[in-house]
Amino acid sequence: MIQIKKIYAKSLSFQSPAAPAVFEGKTVSPDIDIHIHLSNQKVAAPEQCFEVTMKVTATAKNGGATVFSAEVQQAGIFRIDAEGGDLAAALETACPNVLLPFAREAITGMAGKGGFPPLLINPIDFAAMHRSRRARDKTPAAAPKRARGKSGNGKTPPKSKAG
Repeated sequence: MIQIKKIYAKSLSFQSPAAPAVFEGKTVSPDIDIHIHLSNQKVAAPEQCFEVTMKVTATAKNGGATVFSAEVQQAGIFRIDAEGGDLAAALETACPNVLLPFAREAITGMAGKGGFPPLLINPIDFAAMHRSRRARDKTPAAAPKRARGKSGNGKTPPKSKAG
């Protein structure tokens, strides 16, 4: 069982470094990049309360130049009774599903108040992300092979980006 104790914005930020020039002349159709990061921590309380924070960063670029950047850290305090259940699943799926509409509204509002069309964030399947992370965590990471002596091509494998 999950009980919502509080929903709040921890941080809001909007920047439009190309203004006012971006509004002059022809309409631009920027490339939009959206990143979402989740974190949680136990709250010092006698109950099983956790703060879950969803950081959403939306960046609009046109020709490599940043048109605008909006970021919100939307948070909530949730009481979670995970007896016989999966606490991690509640923290990574149910709580983010509660926070996403608030974060979406904040990002859309900032873009609109910045003079841009509303920025819509599509629904996110947090349950699928949770299952994927669990499967990835259960798979042992292979150590990169390094070339020694005259064998191999002598190059280090490329580094992968963490998600």
